[in-house]
Amino acid sequence: GTEPHPDTVAVYERARSEARAREALADPGDADFRGVQLPRPFTTLVGRDRHIREVRDLLDRSRLVTLIGPGGVGKTRLAIGASEEVADGFADGVRFVDLAPLTEPNMLAGWVIGALGAPEAGGKPALRRLSDRLRDRAVLLVLDNCEHLIEACASFCAAVLADCAHCRVLATSRQPLGIMGEALYRVPPLDVPCRTGTRDATHELAAGEAMRYDGVRLFAERARLVASGFSVTDSNAGVVADICRQMDGLPLGIELAASRVRAMSLPEIASRLSAHYGLTMNGIRGVPERHHSIKAAIRWSYDLLDGRRQALLRGLSVFAGGFDLADAEAVCAERRSEPTSGGSPDDIAVLLTELVDQSLVVYEPLGDNDRYSLLETVRAYARDRLVEAGEEGVMRERHARHFLRYAAECAGPQAQGAMDWYGKVARNHDNIRAALDWLCESGLTEEALQLGAAMAFYWTAFGYRDEGRARLRAILNLPRNGEDDPVIADVLLRLGSMEWAQGDAEASRESCSRAHEIYRKLGNGRGIAAALLNLGSAALSLDRTEEARRLFEDAITASRLVGRPSTLAHALLGLGELQRHVGEFQKAEETYGLAREAAVEAGDSVIEALCTADLGTLALQRGDCDAARDLLCSALDVEPLGATDWLVCLLLPTVAGIELAQGRPERSAVLLGAAEAARLRTNTAVQRADLNVLIRCTDRAREACGDRTFAESFERGRALSVGEALGFAREGALALS
Repeated sequence: GTEPHPDTVAVYERARSEARAREALADPGDADFRGVQLPRPFTTLVGRDRHIREVRDLLDRSRLVTLIGPGGVGKTRLAIGASEEVADGFADGVRFVDLAPLTEPNMLAGWVIGALGAPEAGGKPALRRLSDRLRDRAVLLVLDNCEHLIEACASFCAAVLADCAHCRVLATSRQPLGIMGEALYRVPPLDVPCRTGTRDATHELAAGEAMRYDGVRLFAERARLVASGFSVTDSNAGVVADICRQMDGLPLGIELAASRVRAMSLPEIASRLSAHYGLTMNGIRGVPERHHSIKAAIRWSYDLLDGRRQALLRGLSVFAGGFDLADAEAVCAERRSEPTSGGSPDDIAVLLTELVDQSLVVYEPLGDNDRYSLLETVRAYARDRLVEAGEEGVMRERHARHFLRYAAECAGPQAQGAMDWYGKVARNHDNIRAALDWLCESGLTEEALQLGAAMAFYWTAFGYRDEGRARLRAILNLPRNGEDDPVIADVLLRLGSMEWAQGDAEASRESCSRAHEIYRKLGNGRGIAAALLNLGSAALSLDRTEEARRLFEDAITASRLVGRPSTLAHALLGLGELQRHVGEFQKAEETYGLAREAAVEAGDSVIEALCTADLGTLALQRGDCDAARDLLCSALDVEPLGATDWLVCLLLPTVAGIELAQGRPERSAVLLGAAEAARLRTNTAVQRADLNVLIRCTDRAREACGDRTFAESFERGRALSVGEALGFAREGALALS
């Protein structure tokens, strides 16, 4: 076999000499073996009480427990904490063996013997001597850092546990040992504040709220060690939370960042984390080299991979926000003309599972929608290796083209009416953003136009209108060969829809007029009908009632000519809004009914729900609360709408009107507040047909409550989440139906 490295032999001989010295002083009865021999950390363990209890419970049930997780997650500290917790249950003590310095697998048993201080035994094999030593002892053996000796550690544990009935092993590794009877405990990062939706919630945290997160508490405690006056305050809680989040909740990364508080401001620390693993433990002694930085911790794991697994990890770094197996296969499977990725489609599933086992990829089982992701620190390291390998351009193009196809399929006319359309887009929104960024950076205008057009409805419906408008404008500003392109018209039309939804009717009119002109030149009847519809909506918002009526009627005619029931439903809905606005209630009811029939024919449950909701609002305006309540309940039951700000903006003012009509003005005020907050979050304008209803409901609720009670109830509503607001709505008037 291969000769051991001289440095390894020297370390081994030193350990053996120390063991002999201990043996010379030991009592022949081996009293020295008993007791707890664990490292004594210099700092306290933060945020791991629950995890210690869970590991303790596993040790009660299994003789081999392996703590697995990525580098820097705190496996060693948790192992020490759990060992201290269970030490009293082992009559012959606890022994800790650090395997990180050992590089020769065939020296493992001897290394453990040296750490235990076992005496020489007349030339017996090391493993036999160790088994003789432990056979009748109730001892917990802690093996730390097994990942680089995984095969040797697996064989060693299997042999020792088979021979020593009262021995138990607690191992730490970045991947499982993979032997029978092994209980795995995946060590999670510490909990940290996270981003929600399009807004970064970390910057809205008060100090008390931030300190509920273990990651923030760890940062605060470690920062106080180097800057005694440090504390988390309302003014700095947001940036502290952001630092912890950027470090993925990894204790090592949080401690690295906190150690810089003595010499850097918090914003400076946060800005340096843009490289994610740029901070180091330089100047701090007694820290293993692999823990000098997050980069070193990840490199330790990366270097243990073979070439194919390294290539796959590099390829996975192009994903943003997670992916599923089909995504990984589509982007990372080898193509004969592009041999830069991780393997054939059949290999990807196997290799991906191995990267999960080695704690470099996070797996989240979600039933039919299982997801994978990389910690941001791992992704950044792998992305650097991707650039070094000269593979970034190829892999980002594969990623972009895959998600262009994905978005086009999701946004197809059949898919939009399906119950899971919104969830599919939401799951990969970050990937689609990354794809669109690359297409724009690469000057692929046609593809960027296609992706922007596909995503526009999602951005409109789910409160990403500011982002959507900015992205569509940026796409329209890219260099292109000509203007008379149906995809350009599609993007202009969708931009106009967003502008109208946000109350910018003049901008909407300009965008839709340009789209209409292109469609007209191309003889595109479908596009002409849709553009006339949007122009009618803009005209109504600008109070050009007769112009709007003519445009809606033209849109209805054009939709019928081209056989587009979905566009017809929209156009009829717009005409119904106009009729309701001018007090033509009977005509509005008939038009809404026709719109709902067209929506059913189109299989578009969202438009059907909008028609139903508007019929409910019309019923309320006519004084029929029972009909209004029934119709609103029906609209709320449409699954594709989900719990969104858009839904709250749309429906809650009418529910508030029902509450008011039934003598509950305070509940009405709460719902009005929730609707107002949703409009502000999404920058959604109140449309003209609904404005008078909203103003009248607000004035009457304030008059019935009194100014103070109304203001308190309104603010209570503003504080509700979307789910809480919809739950509140269902508890009152809608619960009676």
